[in-house]
Amino acid sequence: MSSNPAKYLGLADRGSLALQKMADVVVLDHALQIREVWVGGRKTFENTQKSAP
Repeated sequence: MSSNPAKYLGLADRGSLALQKMADVVVLDHALQIREVWVGGRKTFENTQKSAP
């Protein structure tokens, strides 16, 4: 959730990446392939396959 919807819904603990805030993050490579997924501060997925250049 980005900051504007979070503010609108009154969710002060999310909407940005900062200490003490909740965040789920998807890390993409240059080819927009998923490299990592983080949920609740823990890595839940890591793609170890090399992507095409």
